[in-house]
Amino acid sequence: MFGVSLPLSTWFILIGGALLALIIPFSIIGSFTSFLPEPFDLIASNLLAGIGFPVLLCYLHSRKMFGRGLGSVFFRIYTWFYLVLGLFSISMGFLSNEAPNLAGIMFGVIMLATGLGMLWWSRRTAIKLQAAYADEAEQRAAAEREEQIQIQAEAIARAEAMKEH
Repeated sequence: MFGVSLPLSTWFILIGGALLALIIPFSIIGSFTSFLPEPFDLIASNLLAGIGFPVLLCYLHSRKMFGRGLGSVFFRIYTWFYLVLGLFSISMGFLSNEAPNLAGIMFGVIMLATGLGMLWWSRRTAIKLQAAYADEAEQRAAAEREEQIQIQAEAIARAEAMKEH
C-alpha cells in the first residue's frame, strides 16, 4: 500500500493505532466534562468535541505549516473523520425506520460543517503560506538587486578614482 511493504500484522497495528488516535481525544474530553451535571455534561462535551478540538487542530496545523512548511497528518485524518461522520449521521438520520431522526441529522450537519470549516482553514493557511513564500522570494530578489547595484556603484567609483590618478 502506497509503495510501503509491511507485514499484515504491522498494518493491523498501524490501523489500530490510528483508530485509537481518533478515539482517545474524545474520551479525554468526556473525562474533563464528567464532573458537570447531566445536561451540561452533554452540551460541554459536544461543544468541545465539535468546536473546541477542531479549533485546536486548526491552530496547530497552521503553526506547523508556517514552522516546517508541512501539514499535519492528524489534521487531515480528523478533517476526513468529521466529514465522513457528518455524512454518515445525516444519511442515517434520513434512513431511520420511522420519521427522520432530527437529532442525528443536526449532529451530522454540525460535524459536516466542522469538517468543511477545517478544509476551508487548510486552504486559507496554504494560500497564506504561498503568499509568504512569494513575499520572501520578492524580498530576496530585491536584496540581490540592491547588492548588485551597490557592487556596480563601487566599481564605478573605483574606475573614476583610477581615472583621476
